[in-house]
Amino acid sequence: MLGNRGNAAVVAEFLDAHKFAHVVHDPVMKSSSGAELLDGAGIKYLIAELLKRSTVITPNVPEAEILTGLEIKDVAGMVAAARRLLRWGARRNRKGRSHGAGRRCTF
Repeated sequence: MLGNRGNAAVVAEFLDAHKFAHVVHDPVMKSSSGAELLDGAGIKYLIAELLKRSTVITPNVPEAEILTGLEIKDVAGMVAAARRLLRWGARRNRKGRSHGAGRRCTF
């Protein structure tokens, strides 16, 4: 959980300094009780900077909706969101079942 843009920037600097072969990013943005775990500036930074440093991003459906601005109701919605995330820099995208229709979508 990053919390805010400042913490996200520190993670980006760390990743740049260490040049890991693979980076898996689970974009946790809300707790199961609904509490915000990443502010709006942090979400924008994640999209602009952290996605391009990620080998794999693993959002659940609500996280993918927040990141892409798309409403995901079915597999076609998952595909559209995955394609958008890939265009923004993540090399692979895996949406889990959590909060979804019981299906996974990997690109």
